[in-house]
Amino acid sequence: MDGNPQEALVMSYLAGIFDGEGSFCICRQPSKKSVDGHENYYHHPLVRIGMTDGNVIKWIHEIFNCGKYYREGVRKDRPTYKIMYRWNARTRIECIEVIERLLPYLKVKKQQALLVLKFCKEWKDANVRCYRQDPEILQAREELFQKVKQLNATGAPATTEYSGHESASDSLDS
Repeated sequence: MDGNPQEALVMSYLAGIFDGEGSFCICRQPSKKSVDGHENYYHHPLVRIGMTDGNVIKWIHEIFNCGKYYREGVRKDRPTYKIMYRWNARTRIECIEVIERLLPYLKVKKQQALLVLKFCKEWKDANVRCYRQDPEILQAREELFQKVKQLNATGAPATTEYSGHESASDSLDS
C-alpha cells in the first residue's frame, strides 16, 4: 500500500480471510409496486464476512472503520454449532473503500470484488430504491447481479473419500 508495509501486511492477511470466509455480492430486492402495478427491483452492493471468532470480526470492523458487526447467533437447525459473528458493508462508499483496500491482495474472489466495485462506481444511486428505473440501467444492474451470482454459486460439496485419482499435490505440480 504505497510505502506502508504494515498496512500491506494487514490487508494481505485480511484478503486471505475474505477469500476464504467473505462474500462480495450485489443484492436484488423488490421495491414497492408503482402506481401502474409494475414491480421493480433495486440493487445494492454487499461486502460481508462471517466467522465463529467474534474478536476477528470486531478487529475487521476496527480496521475498516465502517460497516456493521453483529452476533448472528446459532442456526436453529444446527443447535450444536457455534455462534456466528458477521461484519458487513452495504453502502456504495463503504464497499468501494473496502474493496479498493483488499483488491491488490485478493486471489479467489477477485472477480466478484471487481464486479461489485464496477457496480458501485458506475451508479451513484446504487442504494436508491426507485419505483420505476430506466430499463437500460435496470438491465445493466441485473446483468452484473447475475454475473456475481454465478461466480458465487456453490457447486457440489468437496469430499474426503478416495476416488482413485492422483493426489492433490500431484495435480498442483502439473
